[in-house]
Amino acid sequence: TWCVASVSSSHNITISVDNTIVNWVAQAHLDRQFHSFWLPPGASLSRGTHAVHFSGSCRVNCTVCHVMVHAFAEGFGHGGAGKASASDMGTPKIGAYGVYNEGKLIGYRATQDSCLMRDMTSHALCSICREALWRNLLASPAAMTARIS
Repeated sequence: TWCVASVSSSHNITISVDNTIVNWVAQAHLDRQFHSFWLPPGASLSRGTHAVHFSGSCRVNCTVCHVMVHAFAEGFGHGGAGKASASDMGTPKIGAYGVYNEGKLIGYRATQDSCLMRDMTSHALCSICREALWRNLLASPAAMTARIS
């Protein structure tokens, strides 16, 4: 996944994975926008080192704000031969999904890839984050004095 700003056309930034151009469509505005690229179903990367390359040609300051590379085991995420069936994909699964940094487990999250808190291309918060947000909002001093009608 990646985030760009001041990019109004996909022609402004070229992205490649192992020298293969990634086809993507920029939104027609200069604000921050979030994008994802998934390998085609059944495809996988070989073991070893891989290159992700961003290059740009903008008249304004095109910015790649954030890049995150996800490595999913077969059966997780949006690709791979072990991908869940189409009927399962519509329902986010709540569980304890490990979060790793440099191969070390540093915590857990409630969903694999279906929450706005994890993936800005998602369309909604998972039920766990939504509940936490409401609890924090309602516990705030402003909520105590607000008149809700």
